[in-house]
Amino acid sequence: MKLLKVVLIISMVLLFTGCIENIADRFEKIDVVYVNLTVLTEGNETLITVNRASMGEVNKLNAPGFVVPDKFPGIYIKLKQAINASKPLLVNDISVPNGINYIGSGNYSFTIQLYKNTLNESMPVYIYSEIIDNRSMRLGRSITSVNLTK
Repeated sequence: MKLLKVVLIISMVLLFTGCIENIADRFEKIDVVYVNLTVLTEGNETLITVNRASMGEVNKLNAPGFVVPDKFPGIYIKLKQAINASKPLLVNDISVPNGINYIGSGNYSFTIQLYKNTLNESMPVYIYSEIIDNRSMRLGRSITSVNLTK
C-alpha cells in the first residue's frame, strides 16, 4: 500500500511538471517528404531532375531536422509553397533545409522535414535544389513543382 502511494505521488509530480508531456512529444509524428533526384553533368552544365517526391511520417526522434553536408561541394534542397492562390509568386519555406555531399552525377535521396502545420495540400509544392561549391558558387539549380498528398 505504501509503494502504491509513492508511485502515485511520483506520477502526479511528473504529470504536473510537464515531464510526461515532454516524453510523449518525442513520439509525436512529424511530416516528411522523401525526394529522389538525379544530377547529370553535360559539358559545362549541371542538370538536376526530380524523379519522385512522396509524403511520409516519422516519429520526432527520427526526424532529420536541419542537415548540412560535412564538406563542399554540397547539394541542398528545401520545399517552398505559394502563400495563396492569388499570389503564386509569393512563396514561403515549408521545410527545414537539407543537404548532403555532392560527389558528381548520379542519384541522390533526401528525407526532408516539414515545418509543423505549413503544408497546404491544395497548392503545389516547389522543390528547390541547388549545388554549391566551396567558393559559394552555384554549380546547378532546379525548381520543380509537385503535388503532395498524404
